[in-house]
Amino acid sequence: MRPSLTLSKPANGHRVYPYLLRGVQIEAPGHVWSTDITYIAMGKGFLYLTAVMDWHSRYVLSWQISNTLDTSFCLEALHGALLQYPSLLAEYFAYYNHQRPHQHLDGLTPAHLYFGLPDTRNRTLTPTLLNPNSH
Repeated sequence: MRPSLTLSKPANGHRVYPYLLRGVQIEAPGHVWSTDITYIAMGKGFLYLTAVMDWHSRYVLSWQISNTLDTSFCLEALHGALLQYPSLLAEYFAYYNHQRPHQHLDGLTPAHLYFGLPDTRNRTLTPTLLNPNSH
């Protein structure tokens, strides 16, 4: 059975969203991922396939199939892809939670508030602006 050639055309009244990667140079694996859902025709119905793919290499990071179009098999595919990059993500969130000062938190890190850590910054120093003409 040949699929219809009009499946990608939006129905009347449906909004078409802009392509957000236009002009983005995808330079390395892990830079941009995509996911898609398609169907596989079976003797009595369909199976649904979702895949998470790295756009730089077109490598399929993870995939799942399901006989229903619920969200669980899509989330399982995403989870499988994320498991391949634990140290990328772990390093970033360690930095975000423990090192990156946040303006909303008066320059403290999220870990300061979450764990109730003391603010050990030296508040007695005040910045001075030097007048360039007073040498």
